[in-house]
Amino acid sequence: MKVEKHIKAYEYLSKIEPYKDSGIYVVDTLYYIPRVFAYSYLLKNKNQKEKSKILDSLWRLDQNLSYDEKYFKISKYLNNNNKAKYNLYFDEQTDNKLNVEIFHNHNNVKSIHYHISMFGNSEIYSFTFNGNNEIIDVKKETAINN
Repeated sequence: MKVEKHIKAYEYLSKIEPYKDSGIYVVDTLYYIPRVFAYSYLLKNKNQKEKSKILDSLWRLDQNLSYDEKYFKISKYLNNNNKAKYNLYFDEQTDNKLNVEIFHNHNNVKSIHYHISMFGNSEIYSFTFNGNNEIIDVKKETAINN
């Protein structure tokens, strides 16, 4: 698996707050990151009935696209920080897109994804790359996990 886009996404994130000062621990497992968050802009200026219909469609799509966790030894390419306050989870890359999710790990980089995703917020970043694997767009959404 090619890792160039993953490395560029990691480098981008490691330069912004709060990750710059607190550190990022890269998890060696690919997780499916729901696409519904990437399409929140579709909900703007819609009434509640329209929003519900759009969200239902997106959640059904997510259920069809999801996959089981996959081992992905990405950390061997990066400086992994065992004292970091944030865990970074990569999704599978698709063409020119790469999604990542970052959770505060409560001072335990070995926290299980399921446990830290149960409560609290995470940040989901959607990276778009050009043909030269350069980042051309980054979208950020906050996921509220309850």
